[in-house]
Amino acid sequence: NYFMKKATRKIRLKQAFFLWLRKIVICFLLIKKTSFCCNYSSK
Repeated sequence: NYFMKKATRKIRLKQAFFLWLRKIVICFLLIKKTSFCCNYSSK
């Protein structure tokens, strides 16, 4: 039981990390996209 709890905790940490990573990637892509649009329209 103890090991199961430890394993689920590890999985939860991994899921949280991947969600956080995905959020950062999405924000980064959005920023790149918007900056590209701004540069394109200003030309």
